[in-house]
Amino acid sequence: MDLYQFDRCSGDFTLLTRVAINDSAVGAGAAFSPNSRVLYLSSMKYVYQFDLSASNIAASKTTVAVYDGYYSPQPPFATSFYLSQLAPDGKIYQLRNSTIDIHVINHPDVIGMGCDVCQHCINLGFYNAFTIPNYPNYFLGAETGTVCDSLTNRISEINSKVNFQFNPNPITDGHFTTYPTLKSPGEIQKLLNLEGKRNNKILIAGVE
Repeated sequence: MDLYQFDRCSGDFTLLTRVAINDSAVGAGAAFSPNSRVLYLSSMKYVYQFDLSASNIAASKTTVAVYDGYYSPQPPFATSFYLSQLAPDGKIYQLRNSTIDIHVINHPDVIGMGCDVCQHCINLGFYNAFTIPNYPNYFLGAETGTVCDSLTNRISEINSKVNFQFNPNPITDGHFTTYPTLKSPGEIQKLLNLEGKRNNKILIAGVE
C-alpha cells in the first residue's frame, strides 16, 4: 500500500509511506473515515484498518473483518470484500460484483473492532454489477492558507443578511433608508410587508 499526501493547490502527490500487505488475496478497495484519521483497505478475504495518526502506520494495521463465506444469492456469487465508498451518512459501504447483499462499516471513525464491520447486512433488492460510482469528496471545504483553492466562502457572503432601516415606519409617502456599507454592488428585487406580501405600489428611487 502506498500512502500519498495530495496537494490540492498544486495537484502534486508526495509519497508518505509504503506498507507491505502480506495477503495472498487480491487487493480491491480503500476508503478513508469521515475524520480522515482511519484508512480501510480490503482484500477479497480481509478488511484491514490503519490509524493514520500513529507514528508507525504499518504497525497500526488491524484486521477488523474476515470473510465469513456467505453467498448472495447462491454460489458462485460470494459476498467477499471488494470496492469501498464513504457515503454522506458517514458510513463506508463495500460491495462485491454480482451480489444482492453488501457490507457496511457503521462507525469508521472508531479505532479497532468498534468500527463494526457488518457483513452482508444491507440487501439491495437487485443485483449489483461491476462497480460503484466514484465521487469526489465534496465535503472537504475550502483549504485555508492557499491562493489557488477554487472553493471559497462566496455562498455564505451571498446569503448573508443585510439590515435595512426605513424611516418613517410604517411607510406612507417618502422615506429614508439606511443600511451598512456593502462589499459589492447589489440590487433590491422586492419589498415585502410583515405578512410576507409584496406591495407593488412602492417605487424605489435613488438606490445606490
